[in-house]
Amino acid sequence: MEQHVASTGLALALLVAAMGLYLMTRRKYMLPPGPKGLPIIGNTFNMPTNFEWLAYQKWSRDFNSDLIYLNLLGTPVVVLHSAKAAYELFEKRSAIYSDRVRGVMMNELIGWDHNIAFMQYGERWRESRRAFHQHFHPGVIPKYYPRTVKGVRELLLRLLETPDDFMGHMRHMAGSIIMRITYGIEVLPTEDPYITTAEAALQSLAAAGFKKEAAAWRKPTRAMANVPFSKVQEALSNGTAVPSILSALLEKLDPNADNQRMEDRYRAAATTAYTGGSDTTVSSLGTFILAMMLYPTVQKRAREELDRVIGSDRLPSFEDELELPYVSAVVKEAFR
Repeated sequence: MEQHVASTGLALALLVAAMGLYLMTRRKYMLPPGPKGLPIIGNTFNMPTNFEWLAYQKWSRDFNSDLIYLNLLGTPVVVLHSAKAAYELFEKRSAIYSDRVRGVMMNELIGWDHNIAFMQYGERWRESRRAFHQHFHPGVIPKYYPRTVKGVRELLLRLLETPDDFMGHMRHMAGSIIMRITYGIEVLPTEDPYITTAEAALQSLAAAGFKKEAAAWRKPTRAMANVPFSKVQEALSNGTAVPSILSALLEKLDPNADNQRMEDRYRAAATTAYTGGSDTTVSSLGTFILAMMLYPTVQKRAREELDRVIGSDRLPSFEDELELPYVSAVVKEAFR
């Protein structure tokens, strides 16, 4: 009996302490307004289970605020209700309010910390992103058209020869184009080591929840970042480098200075180019092929436009886009 009373008293004491901590936290910080929650569980029962945006809109109106504060089992959540508030906090005050969580498994164990998409915000992220943006903004994309066209025509030839392996052909095309543009490296027609390593590294993104596999995934992930980077460095030193994004970045460095910091940023920019472009390209192309199978009338109309504008003696190029409005619309719909 005494043990039961002691346990009950301890539970009540913990409950009172939790309530006190909850009230102190609310008073300590100047938090945005929001619906009143319960001690410990906060606003868990206030959260809508469907049509969430309507509930957020109602709270915004009820509290006359673009920012609404919620507490979910001790986890603070701030809901932004307007584009103006989002721009003010995440753009103009990004140094304070924008960041990513520390990715122990993804970054520190598997090794994806060389990818801009997984970096925490800070000087390293800003410098790597700046290097990436120099060569991947809309104004410079047209200069990559010749290498892109070459990769696409190689894809068409492979599809003609072995159409059953269309997904493998598309993965090879995406990898080959990115390797040419980013590193100036020509890949092998089949079983290319750079593409094979990159594909193995990308598989770790789906399996990153298993700690015991982290060491195995780390090897291809690091090789994906370091091997082509070192090859470009070697080519620059012996004068055989093919013009590429990475060679252009590295050539700007002072050979007499300590360039370790900027080399790290350029390595991150180059690696991000592959991971950011390979899977998305293959996914979009796969969606396009599936759509053409499901909607043969659309495929027929697109083919008729190609035959009418291009004819049968050449392949279409980027310069033909304005003359192919229907084909362009179909492609953009697949990307959407």
